[in-house]
Amino acid sequence: MKSSTNLPIQCTISTSSGSASDTSAPNACQKCSNNKRKCDKRIPSCSRCLRTNSECDYYYGLESELPPGLSSALLLSATPTVAGCLSVPGVLHPLPIQSIDIDRFAVELVTATLAERGQPVEAVLQEYSKYIHTWLATIHEQRIRSRIWSLQHSPHAETALILLGMSLITAKGDSAYSKHSAESSIYPLAAYLFSVLQFMRGPSLELAQGGLLLAVYETGSGRSQAAFITIGICARMGYLLRLNIDMPDPESWAITEERRRVWLGIHMMERLTHQVADITATHAVEDPANDFKLPINEEYWQCYTASLPPRPFQPSFSTPADIPQSYFAREIQASRILGNVQNLSKPKQNESVYDNIDRTDALLMHFMKHLLQQTPESWKVMCGANSIAMLTSLVLHRKRLSSMSQNTPSPFPPGKQDRSILALTSTVNMVRDTCIKFNARDRKDKLRILPLPAAICVGEAARMAVWLREWRTADPPIDIEPLQQTLEYSADVWTLAGDYLRDLPGGGS
Repeated sequence: MKSSTNLPIQCTISTSSGSASDTSAPNACQKCSNNKRKCDKRIPSCSRCLRTNSECDYYYGLESELPPGLSSALLLSATPTVAGCLSVPGVLHPLPIQSIDIDRFAVELVTATLAERGQPVEAVLQEYSKYIHTWLATIHEQRIRSRIWSLQHSPHAETALILLGMSLITAKGDSAYSKHSAESSIYPLAAYLFSVLQFMRGPSLELAQGGLLLAVYETGSGRSQAAFITIGICARMGYLLRLNIDMPDPESWAITEERRRVWLGIHMMERLTHQVADITATHAVEDPANDFKLPINEEYWQCYTASLPPRPFQPSFSTPADIPQSYFAREIQASRILGNVQNLSKPKQNESVYDNIDRTDALLMHFMKHLLQQTPESWKVMCGANSIAMLTSLVLHRKRLSSMSQNTPSPFPPGKQDRSILALTSTVNMVRDTCIKFNARDRKDKLRILPLPAAICVGEAARMAVWLREWRTADPPIDIEPLQQTLEYSADVWTLAGDYLRDLPGGGS
């Protein structure tokens, strides 16, 4: 078993343990079905397809069973109405909520949307696993695959919303299911379903997962105010579901871990959205208690199928920073420090505020020391944990320097200003060096979709470099071209990167 000190591991699901329902597809693959051959339904590929090196597709039924004449464009004219009724496409008068099969309605609309764009379900799942799950590990891949396989037999609206959310945040910039397509049709559809399901169903873990994916898209597409509202809704659902209380599920430790990860994912995205939207309001998600468990190593969560938890030690927020932890756990730790920085009061003549800044700075430096030791080649994947930590350093020292300029004479001891300038400059240069290494890679070796925290960190570092140039005119300016190149690369997926570029001198040109 690999050590938890490594970067994210692509886990191969074992088919030798667990129940049959957990380790096999519910239907034969398309090739075996067409050839009328017996299919062993193994995951991720049946033995026959593996032997012939053929594509093994278990989702063909889901993609082909579309209602006649149905298109996702019809949905855009549908809006929730009052008095317990819902407007449904093709129906002249709003129907009573009770008369609508919302599960089949949602599944048919989502499958129509994917079919219209030629977006295979398996491709969506693979893209999500490769580019999003590595930094937002909140959905158990084996369980979501099983639920999606079952949609054609057992429609489930929340699962359909999760699938649509995965499609939304992995849309390619140069294909039929492009970023423009996501903005024009998929996003309104996802926002609509999220709204309707709140109205008709109420909170559930799956709905919170779908809302979290929606918030990721809204943040990455520059809709920070919408993301702030969505993440707030997810937080409220989390409190109603008691996700903030770390209690075991009597049926499965894996479900307990998933509940925990969803809450921590909401916590992380709420801090990132706070930063992007430049919001001064109180956080909607409180910091978890010190004994709240951090995510276990990814390979154990994905591959371990027994009813009892595995033996590896599971850290909590009180675990020292020098103890190696999983990639996602490090992101959550960094997000907690970012939240502490965001909560620092606007400084007045109050020594305790400045002591708090110093303590937070010391905590951050201690954390970053061990994080960088654990992730020596993080630049290859633009590590989300490192990005959030460097973003936190940028925000902390910018806040300290801004407070100094607003207070004359400064209540800080002499030399603190120079130390903060050096720290801020060093952090910008760390981000810049990371971008230089990433930009030098062949395009085929680069991640197609950078982690959203990395895009935010690079954008904020570029802004900070410009701020330093204007604030310290006597100092040599930092070359931001490598930062701009990385932003240009990531703008193919994250519109927010383009927003950062337009804020730079010359509009990013």
